Amino acid sequence: MVREFFSSVAALVLTFGIFGSSEAAAPAKANALPMATSATLLTVKNEGSFTLVLGEHHPPKLAVIDPDDRFFVLVESYVLNSSMTEEAFLALTSLPINTKTLEGVTYNDGEEMIENVFTKPGLYQFIVSQGLAVDPQGKHTVTIKVKYE
Repeated sequence: MVREFFSSVAALVLTFGIFGSSEAAAPAKANALPMATSATLLTVKNEGSFTLVLGEHHPPKLAVIDPDDRFFVLVESYVLNSSMTEEAFLALTSLPINTKTLEGVTYNDGEEMIENVFTKPGLYQFIVSQGLAVDPQGKHTVTIKVKYE
């Protein structure tokens, strides 16, 4: 019941080109999006979409590091403009990503800025973590790599 509630809330509050699903990652279908997992590098074409596979028991925070090492926050409780709540994110097992519209929060001179994430070809690293601010690539972190062409 709680999981269904948060999935519904996630569908309503998601912005910045992220949209959620509480469905588990299903086998690939003819029209299914390619799946990005921590086990393999996924290649996505310009303005393509894919599914970020999170699993059932994943950490509560999400960020992306772009090819220029810029850090974009997507889910984090202390970020004012975070795209969804940690509770809504925890209810998801996968997350469809649209590279054309995905936006995240980055910082310029300490000020939160909302910017497009996928702006150039290269390697993008999605960081699913217990603590983005203190240990973004630590022990309780999952990294999912996507090559954007």
